[in-house]
Amino acid sequence: MDFKRINIIIMFMISATILSCNNSNQKLTAFSDYKKNVSSRVFENFPIDNENFGNPYIVTSVNPSITKRRYSGLFVTYQFENVIEFKKKIKEHSTITKHNIKVGAKESFVIPDSLVNKVTNRIPVPSLNDKFNFLNKLISPEESRILIFNYENGNFFKPPFDGGTDIDYEYIGYSNGCIADEENLYITYWTMVW
Repeated sequence: MDFKRINIIIMFMISATILSCNNSNQKLTAFSDYKKNVSSRVFENFPIDNENFGNPYIVTSVNPSITKRRYSGLFVTYQFENVIEFKKKIKEHSTITKHNIKVGAKESFVIPDSLVNKVTNRIPVPSLNDKFNFLNKLISPEESRILIFNYENGNFFKPPFDGGTDIDYEYIGYSNGCIADEENLYITYWTMVW
């Protein structure tokens, strides 16, 4: 009887490991596929790559064929075990952070919500209300800060996503950074192209 239980436990552990690996592989594939569709400049100062990808909590990839707009984004969320680990990771990013602002700060404008307006001298950050990036289900805005690593004007799409759109944007470019949610101990890294 004990031998049977041990076999069941071992089979369960093997199944759980296979499922976990597949899920992790799917997340890394989404990350790699997104990178193929945009210029490598979009990932300048971006602290995540294939080698240190790890096992994020959730990965969301948004492309123009989904949104029907000239906007794409990659959102990679990691959950931390405790505040000490969380703050240590944020501190590591201080050398690459150009701006550190509160969510909703007046010096920011949100992508894709603000794209139809001409925007100057403001920092592009992801919308927490975009139905495609799911940030509204993860982020607690009251306890969050946005760290912007890089942003730039220009066209950073590669084919097939470099085509036109039914909306003419006054401003095109990319931004990357992270949203640090201390309440939930989440750090969501983003890179967006529009």
